[in-house]
Amino acid sequence: MVTVQVHGDFTHATGLGVAASRTLEALATTGLHVEPFELAQGLTATPHSGHISTDKESTESFGAPERLAATGLDGTVQLIHTNPDHLLDCARTNTGRVAALIRERYPFIGYWAWEAESGIPASWERLFGRVAEIWVPSHFVARAVAHFVPCPVICIPHPIKPRAIKDTDFLRRLGRQGCYFLSIFDGLSGFSRKNPLGLVRAWLMAFPKPSNNFTLIIKVKNISASQVNQISGAAGDRPDILILRGLLSTEDLYGLISGARAYVSLHRSEGFGLTLAEAMAQGIPVIGTGYSGNLDFMTRENSLLVDYKPTQLLNDEGYYKRGTQWAEPVLENAATHILSLANNPTLAAQIGEKGRKAVLETLGPQRVGAMMEARIRLVHKYLRIPRKA
Repeated sequence: MVTVQVHGDFTHATGLGVAASRTLEALATTGLHVEPFELAQGLTATPHSGHISTDKESTESFGAPERLAATGLDGTVQLIHTNPDHLLDCARTNTGRVAALIRERYPFIGYWAWEAESGIPASWERLFGRVAEIWVPSHFVARAVAHFVPCPVICIPHPIKPRAIKDTDFLRRLGRQGCYFLSIFDGLSGFSRKNPLGLVRAWLMAFPKPSNNFTLIIKVKNISASQVNQISGAAGDRPDILILRGLLSTEDLYGLISGARAYVSLHRSEGFGLTLAEAMAQGIPVIGTGYSGNLDFMTRENSLLVDYKPTQLLNDEGYYKRGTQWAEPVLENAATHILSLANNPTLAAQIGEKGRKAVLETLGPQRVGAMMEARIRLVHKYLRIPRKA
């Protein structure tokens, strides 16, 4: 039986952490033997017993000089579901297993994401010669990075399935009434890229006066006080715009998604668009910029795509450098879409159902798991994977 060891931040409430957990769900539908490893904390999880134990190997500059046979790496396919910068940090400071993998140039599959068409981060280049092939979550990312990397780039989407929800009446729990439109973002993913200020401006175009029937909820985390002030300043004192900060339980988060009239993302770029796909899986209609990774599952038939104009980032912001090529959504078009779903719940339900069917047909765990299994078996068969003598 082919064994794949999967490394990821499975317990972290981040986009990468959630995506890594979805990868395990897809692999669980396959005939592979799957062993998950918590990347950042050095935790080893045995999938059949559920036992968690701590890998206590000391690492410094990619670890001590133990050989691969002592790490349990030999003869297995390694799938690392995190981006190169975080992987390199973990190899230096946290996980002996991953440190040995990087130091010994053990071939691995990297499951990486990126959101720009104008080059790749320098951290990617540091792993060339070690990574056997790169998985990316959308054809947009594959096209964007293929010219810059020396190994195969394979599009493997994030698997999506609907979640059972007990309580979707989130507004009532907040002491409010009516319907709400929802947007969710993590500040670590890039404030400008997620474009909450554009969303607020589109809402004000749709509702020049405060709405008594609809609320815009912007669920945020990991953003600075300055960024919160920017959103609040754009919203003014509008009572129909609500900023939710901090973490929610998984049940509350999906309850929040499932109770929305619509999900809105006026992003400037997405590597995939995980929250958009998960909203669609719950039957929620999605309004989103008609650009980047979300176009792998969003069409003009199953969602409301927002027109855009090409733009460039004017200043460096985190990973994204000045001159990065993105999209600028046309806010008037977004406002029109918001009003159309606000005024026509039948249309909202119809689009939501089309989106639900499309996502579950194309991104279901079994379908994606079969794609993953085919690549893993190919790597295991043809790649020169070190094995015990």
